[in-house]
Amino acid sequence: MSLITKSIKSRFIVGSCASVRCNAGNGNWNNLKSHWVEWWLPVASDVAVSPGFRKNTENIVEIREQRLVRHLNEAIFAKSKTVAGCFPKLVESLAKQR
Repeated sequence: MSLITKSIKSRFIVGSCASVRCNAGNGNWNNLKSHWVEWWLPVASDVAVSPGFRKNTENIVEIREQRLVRHLNEAIFAKSKTVAGCFPKLVESLAKQR
């Protein structure tokens, strides 16, 4: 599955801890087979990829909610020693929350 964002205000960062596990609900964090757990890897400022749940399929989903991108960015920032982003203000805003 791929997430894409076309909004200039919603861009992914990349970090030394390149991928993050996200829990979309009350499932077990350690079980990637759970439909609640997802593993995401931003590969560009506007694209993140994740293993899909259906074999031999690919879904492309455009993110329209900035909070979802922010959630992934905060998780990557928290786990990384080094980060990069396409806009200095994006990285600065994440650093202020730390």
